[in-house]
Amino acid sequence: APTTEFYLSCFGESMCIARALSPIKRASDGKWFDVRWTQTYVKTVNGWQIAISQATGLLNTIREAP
Repeated sequence: APTTEFYLSCFGESMCIARALSPIKRASDGKWFDVRWTQTYVKTVNGWQIAISQATGLLNTIREAP
């Protein structure tokens, strides 16, 4: 999804946190709203993996177009 905000913070060489705001289209009525999300990545012997992910819909942003 496209993002209107994106921030990446890394802590050492083994953990990064991505934070962003993305517009999402609802399947139920075709209207758009913003979702603020966070993903935490950790570096393992198998490469970078998502340790935890969280998203919150901002219902006060519902609109007809992105």
